[in-house]
Amino acid sequence: MDSFADLSHFLRSHRLRTTPEQTGVSTGAGARTAPCLLPAELARAAGLDADRYTDIEDGRAGRVSLSVLDALASALHLDTDDRAELFRLGASPGTSRLRGLGHLTRAVPMLPVIAFNHRYDITGWNLPGQALLAWDLDWPVEHVQPNLARMLFLDRATRALYGHGQRQVAGLVGALRRATEQRPDEELSCMVVELAATSREFAELWFRPVEERG
Repeated sequence: MDSFADLSHFLRSHRLRTTPEQTGVSTGAGARTAPCLLPAELARAAGLDADRYTDIEDGRAGRVSLSVLDALASALHLDTDDRAELFRLGASPGTSRLRGLGHLTRAVPMLPVIAFNHRYDITGWNLPGQALLAWDLDWPVEHVQPNLARMLFLDRATRALYGHGQRQVAGLVGALRRATEQRPDEELSCMVVELAATSREFAELWFRPVEERG
């Protein structure tokens, strides 16, 4: 099967194993004929249009954004490995290197494993990986798609992990700059605008003259 058919099967199988009570959605006053979560109910729990979700589950939606995948993962209460698998199945070919992340996290459960896409969204990590980058957050960490660039420039605890490693910080900015040239997309452009507006350090590195870049 292709990845979109696999995504369809994954979502349907998890939806059929989930009850409305687990997601907290209202089922109305009428009698139910199925104990599982209905497509429209999962869509409501994830904050999606019902037709949009139906297209995704039926394999007609094509590439699905990471924000939609994250909303579905949260609505279904997926664990770390299943979240990573969901992101892999819904990713574009450029982020398909998440294939096998679940196997890797199971093979080396005591070592931190973290996967990034070209925007430095954290598209998958195991518990040691979460502990490495998000030790300051309450556990369990519910939002499993933070962005390393936002964390590095906007979160003091993450920056403390890097200390004053200016080479690493400049290197990340350089990687984002190359991504905007080679793989531009709206989410990446919006993030760059956000970081330039909220972080003076990011703005200085981003707009540094070419001859001064390392």
